[in-house]
Order: sequence, then C-alpha cells, then structure tokens
Amino acid sequence: MPRLTKEQIIKKISSGKLLEFLIPNVELKSSWRQEYGKDISAIANHFRKEGGWIILGINDDGTLSEWDDKTLIKTESQVTNHINEYLEPNFKNVIITGEIIDSSHILLIEIIPIDEIVYWNEKAYKLLGTSSPELSPSEILSLSLELPGQDFSKLAYTGKLNSSLIMGFAEKINENAKEKLNLNNISSLDILSNLGIHNKNVSGILFGDFPIRIIHCDINGDILDQEEKFGLYNLLEDQFINQILSWTRKQVQIVDKSFSAKEEQPYPIEALRESLANAVAHSFYQKDYGDITVEIFPNKISITNNSSLEAEAFVDKWFSRIHNSQNKLLMNTLRMSKLTEELGSGKNRIFRQMIEHGKREPIIEFQQFKNFGKWKITLYNEENNLPITLLINRLKEYFSNSDEWRLATAIVLWKNKTWNQILSFLDEHYIRVTERIIENSHSPVIPNLSDRNSKPLLKRWVIALFQNQTIIPFSTDDELTYLNEFRILSKKMNGILSNIQAREHVGLTNTKAEISQLTNLFTKWQKQGLVKKSLKRGEWIFLNN
Repeated sequence: MPRLTKEQIIKKISSGKLLEFLIPNVELKSSWRQEYGKDISAIANHFRKEGGWIILGINDDGTLSEWDDKTLIKTESQVTNHINEYLEPNFKNVIITGEIIDSSHILLIEIIPIDEIVYWNEKAYKLLGTSSPELSPSEILSLSLELPGQDFSKLAYTGKLNSSLIMGFAEKINENAKEKLNLNNISSLDILSNLGIHNKNVSGILFGDFPIRIIHCDINGDILDQEEKFGLYNLLEDQFINQILSWTRKQVQIVDKSFSAKEEQPYPIEALRESLANAVAHSFYQKDYGDITVEIFPNKISITNNSSLEAEAFVDKWFSRIHNSQNKLLMNTLRMSKLTEELGSGKNRIFRQMIEHGKREPIIEFQQFKNFGKWKITLYNEENNLPITLLINRLKEYFSNSDEWRLATAIVLWKNKTWNQILSFLDEHYIRVTERIIENSHSPVIPNLSDRNSKPLLKRWVIALFQNQTIIPFSTDDELTYLNEFRILSKKMNGILSNIQAREHVGLTNTKAEISQLTNLFTKWQKQGLVKKSLKRGEWIFLNN
C-alpha cells in the first residue's frame, strides 16, 4: 500500500476519517511512552517498501486529544530523546513534525522505508494484528536475507564448518532470545538450516574456514608466538576473551615486578569484546578473507582487518550513531547473540568503556591501498588513571545526562586538538550536546567554542585535579589567555566584569587562596594600565589598550 503523505494524513484527521484499523501502517496514540517505540520498529520492518506513521495527540477513534503547545514541546523532546537512545539505525528512517488542527496540537512520526532491519531498545519487532511482538532469531535472519543490496555475507558458501562453534553460538542465542532454539537431538547443520544461513557466507565467516591470525609480542614488539585459527566466532567466545586477560596479567607481572596480582581487568571486557566484534562485523571479506589479525602486547592490543575505502570516513567519528555495514546479514546474526550491542555505536561504546575504567582513549588508524583499506584499533591497558576517574566522578555530579558527562570527559582528553577537529568526531546530536556542555557553568572547559581553530581551555579546577594540587600559580601564558578571555566576556557585561564572574569563567573555586590569586592578577593588570576598578566593590573595567 502506498504511504500516505503528510497532507493526506492531516486531511483525514480534519475530516475525522483517520482510523488506524482501516490503515494498517498508521498507529494513533493519545500520548507517548518509551515502549511505543516498538511500533516504529514493527511498522518499519513490516512495511519496508511503504513505511508508515505514528501520530501522537489523537485517540483511537480519530478524535483529537486537545494538546496545547506545552504538551507538544514536552512530548517532542521525549520522543526525540528516546529515538536517539533506542532506535537503530538512528534517525535514518524517521521524520518528526508538529502540526495544529482545530487549535489542537499533534505530533507526526513519519517512518521512511529503509533497507535495514529496524530495532528498538536492541530488539526488532513485527506487526501481528493490533500487537507488535518481537521478531524471533530465524525471522530476523529471514528478513535480513530479503534486504536488497550487495552483501558478501549473504553469498553462497560450500566450505567446511566447525560444529562446536555452531553449538556454542546457538547456546549464546538461547541466553538472550525470548523464542529459544531447540537444541535437543539436533545437529549443528540443522541449527544453521533453521536459521536460514546454512549455505551462506555468514556461516563460513563465523564457523568455517575464514582465518584469524593471533600474535603474542613482548614489550619491544618482538614476536613470542603466533597461531592461526579458523572460524571468527573463536574471537568472540568467552574463552578467548579470558585468555587475552590472563596472558596480559601474567606478562605485566613479568615486565613490572611491582605489579599487584590482585584480580583486576587489564581491559574492560565490554570494550575488548566490542573491538573484536566490530572487526568481525565490518571486515572487507572480499580481500584475503578479511585478513583479521590480533596482536597482543603486555601493554596494548591491536586488532587489524581489511575494510572498504568508505570506512575512512568513520575513523574519527567517536561519538556518532552513523554506521555503514556492508555485511548486514552477518551484523544481524551477531546481534542475536548479543555479541555486538548497537548498530553504529561500537566506537562510542569502546571509547566510553575505556575512559570510564580510567584507561587512556583508544586509537584508530586507517591505511589506504588501491581498492581497499586497513582498519586498526588499539586499546591500551596502562594502570588506571586516577585523575580521569576523579574527573568522571566530578562530572557525574554536575551532569545527570550520561551523554553530557561522557562527552565532557572526552573533550578534556582531546584538549590538544582544535574545536574543528573535535567537532569532526561528532554527529549532529553530539554537536548539540557539546554546545549544552559549553554553556553550562560546570563545563570542564572555558567556553571558547566560537573560535573553531582554537583548542579547548581547561578550567583551573580540572588542571588542579590532574596535577593533584589545590592551587596552581598562573603562568605568563595563563595571564595572557585570561586577559583576552576576560576582555571578551566583559564586552557582554557592558564593559564591567566582577571577580565572581571571572572566577566562574575560568573555573577557580571560592577558596581564600584562589580568591586572593585572582585579585592579585587584577591588581597587577591595574598597575599595567589594563584595567581599573569600578565604583562597585569587586568589579573591574577593562581599558582599550
């Protein structure tokens, strides 16, 4: 059925003829709840060629719910936040608009056709009568096989298969699926057949003769040993993850005799698993079977794989929901076992997990060849960075929104990059989050975003935290920087700046020592003829010289 246009929808609402039981790809809601997002997934997956609508502010019988503008604004904010958090692929297949009909406000969610399976809160749904039940694992893979476009993982495969890997994967699916696979008296080939992927490349990639190289190196990079395994599901099993952690702990003890043998993880397990899963999901298998290599050092792990040339555009997009998987059937197969959580958010999750565990940020490198590229991610396992942990705890107090405190932490870590570079790491949503952070008085950086070629200026409390000092003397560069910052700020205050405004701007505390420190700086500028005292105590006028 053709998708109704917005004009047709509004006309039907105005005439009282919009009834959802007459139009299967239209859902009417008098209000919004997070769980209603499963209807977006269901409509998108069921009506893949037509799309559909969810209309808020209208009752099941087609009558208006008589929303005012405040209800519309509040609901639109809730819907937008939920879609950003729970919908995958994010924002690629929805358009949200508000309308007024007979003085009553409504919110239209237009669901655009898309050649991908659409998930809500990590689950995919279908339409069944008036309900939206969850898709089973076999239904997800069946739908993946129907998706148009080139997908190497959907092509035919006739090579060998490892039965134990298949059974382990099926058990992992059953840990998470509502509709369980029957594993009693059934062969591994029957499992693949039931899933619809028996003779597809996805089976060869995960359980067949697609190779992985695993290399152990010493601290100087010299090879200690290496092995080749077949079937990339080997990389994702708990056993392999545990082997990496155990080997790394032992090597660190050898390199550093003072290392404590206490039970600690060299890497956050989620970051390690996501890095390996991303390599499996996004490899360019048309070239040398993807050429996935895992190099394990005492202080780091590097995971390399062949990639398409287009992958270079995603190298620095640390905070972005954009993704471009060429292996959609493979990606959806991995999702069933919860081995990779969110489409397009792998780098974001890896970055977050590393810094939240006090590790340094991961590094991604890309090397271009004639018709393919090499993608390499490196995680470092240096001992926990206490200042980063303290910074995160402080920012959690200031920012209740997890996107905000995580991105605020990242901006501090990117202090040596320009704002132009930092903003290139972000999609539109996270750019808006950055603007909110900068405008907040608790921002860890001075609000100098207007100059995109400048670098973030850390506030004094952040510098003190990283240097483990209560007060830090102003350097000559600090004085020049703050003079320029205060001049700009004073222009917004009719040429007058108070001590309190100045302290807040650069992140000085209200301790006697830091109050005195700033007062002494202003006194120094006064003697140099750069400022003069205002008539009001504690305020300064900046002179034009």
